[in-house]
Amino acid sequence: MPLFEWSDAIAIGNEQIDDDHKHLIGQINKLFAGISSGQGDQVLGEVLDELLRYVEAHFQREEALMQQIDYPDYEWHKAAHDDLITEVMEWRSQHDAGLMVSPMSVFCSLEEWLFHHIKVCDANLGVALRAAGRNDKP
Repeated sequence: MPLFEWSDAIAIGNEQIDDDHKHLIGQINKLFAGISSGQGDQVLGEVLDELLRYVEAHFQREEALMQQIDYPDYEWHKAAHDDLITEVMEWRSQHDAGLMVSPMSVFCSLEEWLFHHIKVCDANLGVALRAAGRNDKP
């Protein structure tokens, strides 16, 4: 059973963005499952690779929507995205170099960042998208 399950309570109302968030939660769950089974170090590289691949595409989708509606917090929101990409790239680089990267530390950082980002930053974006008529759901 996954540690985190998707809930409509964190949905922002845009189907693509919500699907992206489900995928990202899946990666956090994958890392936790690896840690729980004693395979955290092995799973960490896979999760970091997928995060680098996926968050860049996800962030591009979100940022394009923000630009389309002239979102007032665009620069701040994009900076939060850029900070996460930088952090994941740093973890990946350290992992590739054979340096100790704690899977649990990565898990905790990702969990904190993602859920805060969805509940605060993306929730505000969801309100703006609804106001601009750009959400899929009421």
